[in-house]
Amino acid sequence: MQMIKCLELFKAVADHKSFSGAALANNLAPAAVTRAIQELETELGVRLIHRTTRKLSVTDVGMTVYNRAVLLLESFTEIKEIGDASSRTMSGTVRVAIQKLLGFNALSSLLEGYMQSHSNVTVDVDFFDDGDDPLSRGADIAVSLEHEVRDLYIAKKIGSLSMSLFAGTRFSTNTNAGSPYDLLPQERMSVGGSPWDLLAEGSGKRLLLPCGSRFRSSSPQAIAMAAIQGIGIALLPPDAAKPYVDAGQLFPLFDAWHSESVPIAISYRSRQFVPERVRSLISHVSENFDLRDRRNVDRAIPMKVACSRPTQMDDISLLLALDS
Repeated sequence: MQMIKCLELFKAVADHKSFSGAALANNLAPAAVTRAIQELETELGVRLIHRTTRKLSVTDVGMTVYNRAVLLLESFTEIKEIGDASSRTMSGTVRVAIQKLLGFNALSSLLEGYMQSHSNVTVDVDFFDDGDDPLSRGADIAVSLEHEVRDLYIAKKIGSLSMSLFAGTRFSTNTNAGSPYDLLPQERMSVGGSPWDLLAEGSGKRLLLPCGSRFRSSSPQAIAMAAIQGIGIALLPPDAAKPYVDAGQLFPLFDAWHSESVPIAISYRSRQFVPERVRSLISHVSENFDLRDRRNVDRAIPMKVACSRPTQMDDISLLLALDS
């Protein structure tokens, strides 16, 4: 790029027959133009410009270089225009990777709105597990918990997530459980089998409870289905639970208890060379994602529950199929 700039300034000097004229046309100091010509002459090993106190002229070899430089700079301009046109074209595919824990509900309406506004853009959505690096495998954008983003990527916070407890109707209502602590370990489920780390809203109380369910999955949908089947009580992102709550299959439990809020981020590889279709989708998601704590769902009447039904083999088969 430095050689291209030196050739541009050499052409300007030859066209203006003046160092000061070339400097003015390029908004540079005359000394900077002089250094560029000296660098070019040193690189090529020839004298390009003959200078006297009265006038400036291009040498014979300088004219040969000038003619080739004109062709080269015209080609370079065409190449830049191709790149600029490509980056401005709102067509092609944007590959979006979403952390499985977050599910798809939070982004579905945003992506639908984006695609309606950009009819020539295709959105390819995939999901990834905790600890994976989808950007290294070709994804243009990743949406995940902020702590999942690698240091080498650009990340922008777009919201926060706090999970709540949900159970299905197969749990009886005759239990004395007054808090998550009263549940048996085998009744507790979470995505990935991680412990329940819960805060009591407004009281500052905290519980760290192991999950001992015999069914585990990295899929929020599979864990939700397990709760519906009566296998246990699930700690879930509200967006993952909402369709089942709306359908009357899951019920929020222990309203005061939820996990601590963690930031959600959208990440991408670089600030440079980002196609316009990718840049516009990043802006669309950043500007329209609900920045409020995504813990709110339409609340059904809370139930006090305990496990009253052993897990059946057909349930496990169904859930393993969902997880795959």
